[in-house]
Amino acid sequence: MKRRGFTLIETLLTLAIASVLISVIAGFVLFLLDNRLRTEIRTDVEFQGIQTMERLLATVRQAEAVITPAVGVSAEAMSIDVLDNNNDPTTITWGDNTLWMREGGDPPIALTSRNIVVSSVSFEYRTTSTTPGHVYIEFTLAHANPSGRAKYAYIKTFYGSASLRSQ
Repeated sequence: MKRRGFTLIETLLTLAIASVLISVIAGFVLFLLDNRLRTEIRTDVEFQGIQTMERLLATVRQAEAVITPAVGVSAEAMSIDVLDNNNDPTTITWGDNTLWMREGGDPPIALTSRNIVVSSVSFEYRTTSTTPGHVYIEFTLAHANPSGRAKYAYIKTFYGSASLRSQ
């Protein structure tokens, strides 16, 4: 009489093969999730850096004059005289790891989100007697990395410049 079913060796072999396959698939899925997270971090820093720089440059292009910093001086804050008197002065400052913009008497608005850390900011104003002036902007953004894991650290410095509105 023939017995139907599996022997112990067949069962153990099947379990061993299934375990190896599940381990390989789980490792691959974890690898994909980790890469997705690192890509999101990089994209977030890049996007916010570009967006912030575009906003700052557009504001400078609409400015009539730079109040601070003085010509040739590099500073961590900038105050400008813009066309709309309701927004005078417009100031850009750096504090609490965030870049802030205040237009006139309005409350300051954050130009960067909480998951981005601003680690340095520099504004420099240059002009000559024949030009309306030029502002050079530099800031460094990093992903807020509470876990402290090196593979989730991403830092990038952004550079930009714009000329003031011609009188």
